[in-house]
Amino acid sequence: MINLARVVEVGEENIVHARYVKPMTEKAATSRKFWKVKERSFPVENREGLEVKPGDYVEISVQTGLTIGAAFMVFMVPLILFGGFYGISGFFFVNEGPRAVAGVLGLGLGLVLPAFVNILRKNKNYPHLDKVLTPEELREKVACESDCASCGGCG
Repeated sequence: MINLARVVEVGEENIVHARYVKPMTEKAATSRKFWKVKERSFPVENREGLEVKPGDYVEISVQTGLTIGAAFMVFMVPLILFGGFYGISGFFFVNEGPRAVAGVLGLGLGLVLPAFVNILRKNKNYPHLDKVLTPEELREKVACESDCASCGGCG
């Protein structure tokens, strides 16, 4: 999946911090102002060592398999651990109360487990910086009015 982003900060060790560039509808922009939603930057790996500076528009790629794996860790692991702890506690407890508490403990463990896995992982799975866009390429990608997401500008 290819997306457009704007470089916010150039860090060390080939890590760049960027924000997505997506045209927002007027309704979405108003809603974001009302709820005071701030745009967050995220790390992007600059493997090729491309010359970038804050304010540059870039094309980044996110591997689909990594996205699916991250979603599984965040959403499914807590549910699996809830069911597992609840089911296994049935061998130890007859009453429903202790079994429910064991299930909630499994759910809590499932919520913090992905964070620990991410901390322990040596190779971070950051999106990759593919290319720095020229002003002409940026205008071409942003001018696309389609919702196909092929250009990365409309998402």
